[in-house]
Amino acid sequence: HKFAGAFESELGVMLEKLDELACCVRGVTWLLHEVPDELFLYKEVDKKDGAAAEPYLNATGDAMVVTPVSLPENPYPFILVNIGSGVSILRIS
Repeated sequence: HKFAGAFESELGVMLEKLDELACCVRGVTWLLHEVPDELFLYKEVDKKDGAAAEPYLNATGDAMVVTPVSLPENPYPFILVNIGSGVSILRIS
């Protein structure tokens, strides 16, 4: 990292390089198992029934609502999408 020297000299902290995608996979897996209600879907509001929760409008003007989902006993496989300077789409087994 280009600031590793500054971290060490100013804070006495050594930075360790790790693989970004491997860290994302470990972090998301931990969140899914340890943080309640972290798994959810964005669903379009059924215009006939209305929304059970407060909807918001997406970029195309459709009413959407956040719907919590229970974590299945075995959540694998799932897809992880990481958006940074590029886009990575991974199948996690």
